[in-house]
Amino acid sequence: MAGRNPMGKWHGLFESESMILDPEKTADATASTKRLAVPDMSLGPKPRYEQRSYQFMKRVMDIVLGVGGLVVLSPIFFLASLAVVTADGFPIFYWSERVGQHNRRFRMMKFRTMVRNADEVLRRDPELYAEYLKELKLKN
Repeated sequence: MAGRNPMGKWHGLFESESMILDPEKTADATASTKRLAVPDMSLGPKPRYEQRSYQFMKRVMDIVLGVGGLVVLSPIFFLASLAVVTADGFPIFYWSERVGQHNRRFRMMKFRTMVRNADEVLRRDPELYAEYLKELKLKN
């Protein structure tokens, strides 16, 4: 039973189980036969999500399903853009810069559901801006 304990996380203190059970053998054991408890670093294969093949297939599926979703939902997006144009005119989309994973900046796009130049209107009104900073949302 040298190596792992029943929990499988730590190596034992001695080379063999008999040294632990027999006090005479333990007393006669030299320092070279003793080992300190150290974590077992042999955890086996990498988790699936860290394997290159998994990451590649995930990326392929993201692209295929994303394009498929755009094709299927494009009629709904077209109707939403018509609704925005008829209600308040152009621009149809609201663009905003956000910070994503690993502090990367990216431009986010969504259908505009607010007044035109909403960022400028928000900055000009201190009360609105304070409300926005408090909850990152404005009441209707």
